Amino acid sequence: MAAGPVIYFLDLKNEEAIQCRYNREADRLEGGDFFHDVQGHPALQMLLSMRRAKALFEAAKELKQRYDQLPADRRNSDRPFSQALAVLQLDGMPVMRNGLRQDISVDELLSQPEFVDAPPEYRDLCQIVLVVPGIDSLADSGIATASQPASFARQLFRTLGCAHLRPQMTFSRRTGSCISAGQLTANGEVIDVYYLTRSSETKREFVDFRKDDIWKALTLSVDAAAAVGAQVKEVLREARQAYRTASNGIATGDSGASPIDEMNYDEATQHLVKELARL
Repeated sequence: MAAGPVIYFLDLKNEEAIQCRYNREADRLEGGDFFHDVQGHPALQMLLSMRRAKALFEAAKELKQRYDQLPADRRNSDRPFSQALAVLQLDGMPVMRNGLRQDISVDELLSQPEFVDAPPEYRDLCQIVLVVPGIDSLADSGIATASQPASFARQLFRTLGCAHLRPQMTFSRRTGSCISAGQLTANGEVIDVYYLTRSSETKREFVDFRKDDIWKALTLSVDAAAAVGAQVKEVLREARQAYRTASNGIATGDSGASPIDEMNYDEATQHLVKELARL
């Protein structure tokens, strides 16, 4: 059977047409997410199934409640990760097909070759609106000063520490992860929270996903430090203490001795993955 014409999702506000497809490995509709302004705040509109949207809405709300329990002097950002504003059920979508604008039903959309692998739950299609900490990612702006990598690591690992232990959530799911240069701000805030997932969903894979979060975050922190000539060990120490403090709820003081000062960067990173994942 010959493939049908390529479907492009329409971002009507920006008059853009973007090719979209279903990524089975990551369980995600790719190409249908757009940034907009909502009452003066940057927002991200994302396509996903209603089941996933409800789970994400509640997970982000619960994690924010946990983060807000940190002492005020431990919260660098009021919005360390995107927060769900609304979930909108969809009956159809505006698309471009063969160069023409069309409104098609969800069933017709998902019958196209690009979406043939999408599970049945995607027929209950919706759009979630997220208020984001910013639209410029680390990949876009990079690290500007030698002091920024420590701040980046502190904020990112504070968020990870809040997520991993008490609520038992990860920022990884299947092959997807929120912990990447394209999905974080240069301040360590999480822009795209699609993969924020409770352990009840990931089950036995939760431990591995948690390690993936830590490994990716440490790698990004080390790379950020190296890019501007910052002290890598200082950045790793900041990451360690921020994670342990957020995990344990310690308001002030050191979080315990660590042998990483006697290690090279690779050894220190591997050690921290194991140490933090045991908390």
